[in-house]
Amino acid sequence: MNQKTNLNALNSSASTRLLGLRQLADTLSNNINTVLDDIEAQASSQSRIALDDYEALQNLFTIKRKEQKISLEDLSLQTEISVSTLKRLLLSPENARVGHLLSVCKELGISVWLDK
Repeated sequence: MNQKTNLNALNSSASTRLLGLRQLADTLSNNINTVLDDIEAQASSQSRIALDDYEALQNLFTIKRKEQKISLEDLSLQTEISVSTLKRLLLSPENARVGHLLSVCKELGISVWLDK
């Protein structure tokens, strides 16, 4: 009888540990899924604008300048692009030199990517 009691106690203890491990695994799985969902939502919420979407690019420049409270004069000093050239670039990005466009994007904290 004593062996049977010990065996039942071991089985009960193993079952309890197994149940605890299953609960931990479920919690871990849920946490991983939550993190992955957050990463996916963050990635999909990032604005992506094509460089040939000039209206969206113009709006983005305006928004970024207002957010950062950067005047044309300050942007000119930071990019070494004249104020008159910046005015033209910000109003018509389609006519801007690529180097100037990249400089302005960099100063405003806008990432530029090329896909193949």
